[in-house]
Amino acid sequence: MAWGKAGSTTLTSAGDTVTVSGLSDNKYFTVLGYKQSSGTSDFNWRVGNGSADSGNNYARRQSSNGGSDTTNTGYSRMFADNGGASTPSFQVGYFVNIATEEKLNITHSVSQSTAGAGTAPDIRESVNKWANTSDLIDVIQGVNVEGGDFASGSNVSVLGSDLTTSSNKPTNIQVGSRFEETDTRKMYHYFESGGTDIQDKTLVQNGDDITYSGGVIDVNIGSSSSSEGDYLLHTLNVPITTTDFVLDFDYKRVSGGTGVFGGLVFRSNQSGESVENSNTGDYIRTSPNAAGSSMNMYWHNDGDSTETELGYLTGLNSAGSWNYLRLTRTNGTNIKLERFSSSARSGSADAEAAVTNLSATWGLSLKYIGGYCAYASGGGLEEHFDNIDLSSTTKLWKELGT
Repeated sequence: MAWGKAGSTTLTSAGDTVTVSGLSDNKYFTVLGYKQSSGTSDFNWRVGNGSADSGNNYARRQSSNGGSDTTNTGYSRMFADNGGASTPSFQVGYFVNIATEEKLNITHSVSQSTAGAGTAPDIRESVNKWANTSDLIDVIQGVNVEGGDFASGSNVSVLGSDLTTSSNKPTNIQVGSRFEETDTRKMYHYFESGGTDIQDKTLVQNGDDITYSGGVIDVNIGSSSSSEGDYLLHTLNVPITTTDFVLDFDYKRVSGGTGVFGGLVFRSNQSGESVENSNTGDYIRTSPNAAGSSMNMYWHNDGDSTETELGYLTGLNSAGSWNYLRLTRTNGTNIKLERFSSSARSGSADAEAAVTNLSATWGLSLKYIGGYCAYASGGGLEEHFDNIDLSSTTKLWKELGT
């Protein structure tokens, strides 16, 4: 038996579930759950095979703060925290996972209660079971059923008892984790390869209102609608398909403009760059607002009738000042746009707009990156994109000492 981290999920925006899926076959799981609350929320467990079971297939017993036991049968979830509170809670759950037996659980939970040393925290002790005798647990979920949400930062982390072979090493974990094979006694380190620039300096240009000089892409739209569809693109050495990536770029709004939309774009093709009108090809694009104070993200799969809005990044610096931004794609289906206070982009971001678990149809084939003008009924826009640095971020297990 070798305990190891089997998976972990942290919310980057408010939601009602924190799910760890794709768990390998382990006889026992130890699960840590941390709830931060946006409004009134509670924290309960659900488990399942393939997806979390939300049916009335659970039975449970609990005692809060040393009080009498209460029970529920034919229920849709297991007990965890005291529930119905807007304060943080932390829970430790122990699960036994044998396919042909009901899945038993013991959970201990502590809730903050009133802040400060003058009030003791609340405790809930519970025992639960999932009445399934045919499947292994490969999904564990924290779920809220109150009117509020789990806040960003809420987390579920799963430890498994039987991570013993090379083929069974987990991948949904933090970079820097270590893994020991008990049969070979080998130690492995989980690291992030990358940093290799996959951007080529070969330029593809349409129109003359977007130029490139000294490493800066200058989107400079006058007053003519003929600028619509203008673009200036770098080709990529390695097309982005399922690859995770980090794109760092600096953005500055030099002057405003009316009825003008442009930004930075990843594209699969060179045609149809007037993306707000054509919706052709695969792309991810950023689109600053008219004042330059916020930036939106969109994505599109070729063949879709419309593009999908991913969210706004707010608080950009005023015209004439640089903004240090980072666009990241992780685990194939998560994308995030962040703003940092310095070009080093170290530590936590000052603001972010993030989307997790995008549609399973996400399979963009992106071959170009650059600036575009999508719409120009007015004019007077000038914005700069500089220090565009694109790198892949492959995560690998590597044996220590090799």
